[in-house]
Amino acid sequence: MLLKIFERAITDGHPMVVRGRSGTSRDHWTTNRMVAKELQIFKQEVLKSQDPSQIDMIASGRITVISANQQKPGYINEKGHYTVMSQETEAEAKEYRAMLLEDNKFLDGINNPNFKEASVAVNVYGENNFYEDYYPMQRGQVTSRLRRRAAAMGMSPLAAINFLAGGVGQQPVAADAEVQALMEKVKPIQRLTNFYRESGSYNSRLNRGIRSVNGTMATAPTRFSQPMPPGVRGLASLVSSGEGSPTSMFPGENYPELLDMSIGEVVQFQKQKLADGRSSAAVGSYQFLYPEVAAQRAGLSMNDKFTPENQEKCLWQLC
Repeated sequence: MLLKIFERAITDGHPMVVRGRSGTSRDHWTTNRMVAKELQIFKQEVLKSQDPSQIDMIASGRITVISANQQKPGYINEKGHYTVMSQETEAEAKEYRAMLLEDNKFLDGINNPNFKEASVAVNVYGENNFYEDYYPMQRGQVTSRLRRRAAAMGMSPLAAINFLAGGVGQQPVAADAEVQALMEKVKPIQRLTNFYRESGSYNSRLNRGIRSVNGTMATAPTRFSQPMPPGVRGLASLVSSGEGSPTSMFPGENYPELLDMSIGEVVQFQKQKLADGRSSAAVGSYQFLYPEVAAQRAGLSMNDKFTPENQEKCLWQLC
């Protein structure tokens, strides 16, 4: 009951927010994001107090803050949308696009046959990026970037950071109890065997890794002619676990009907959503900004369904 009162302060506490609802009386996405954000702040304050008797007082204090913010000029725009949520979402979208660009460059870099050398690998990874991931790992914290890139390398985060550490003369992170416990919590993924220490050409090492994991023929894989390599499939699983489901749309929305839509219909649905002022309508398990472009590169037509299998094909063409 308390949480409902808290939520209504955001959804019904200002007449402009009420008028900003859609024709189906659904709250605008900025309102939903504001609710999620304020509930998170409220829960954090409750946990910090460690005193259940203070819950009512904490909730009252947050409601007072919310009401005061709602009265600030520009906090809610003329459409009844929370401006700060639009700004934060736009910033997140920019960061997400920058992350994709950087990760794509990294994926290109690991195809360098000399990537097996730690000094080359850390240069591809980025020395600044390495230290931003290395020091948290010493405290038993795995950054999201390290998780993604370790999966692409076919290693655990601990093995990847220690491999890179050799390229800058840093000591490996000890696999102590704290770090080991953290590794056990990381979602298991299929991955290539660690072929960096094996002899032979890059392709032969890659093929041995693939064969040892899934028994495919020892020939260099081509897109769609063979199963997705385990390292890429692991990366796909990791991205999907962080980004959402096949029916997800940024920011944090779920539309089961997406699976029944053609790719062309999904593109039109994105355009409808962008018309409400949001900065991004990234969609699907892998949060495609432009699914039509990915589909074209994957050999799919605009009439093909936006199924989980086709979403995976679209991701595969980006890797």
